[in-house]
Amino acid sequence: MKTDADRVYLLHIRDEILFLEENTKDLSYEKLDSDKVIQHVVQKSLEIIGEASKKLSVEIKDNCKNIPWHNVAGMRDRLTHGYFEVNWELVWNVLQHDIAPLKVCINQIIAEKGW
Repeated sequence: MKTDADRVYLLHIRDEILFLEENTKDLSYEKLDSDKVIQHVVQKSLEIIGEASKKLSVEIKDNCKNIPWHNVAGMRDRLTHGYFEVNWELVWNVLQHDIAPLKVCINQIIAEKGW
């Protein structure tokens, strides 16, 4: 059990989700697809989320079986190693459909653990 490490990684994930929400709240797909600064912001946050998720213990991940943890980590790998071949439609889909359930899960665990 990696309690302290899990706490740190969960807080990193939570902070990046909040950062993404703040910086993409009025974002359109067209803006994401064309704005290099926004792309960099989103890409970096998703990389941090993915890297932190890789380091979470199995016990923590088992608290949210509805989260496809392998896909969260895989997104990080695709973004990090894809360089100029980022699929912004896929990233848009993640922003629109996957971040909110991840936020619920992360906040639930943080609250339950008193972190």
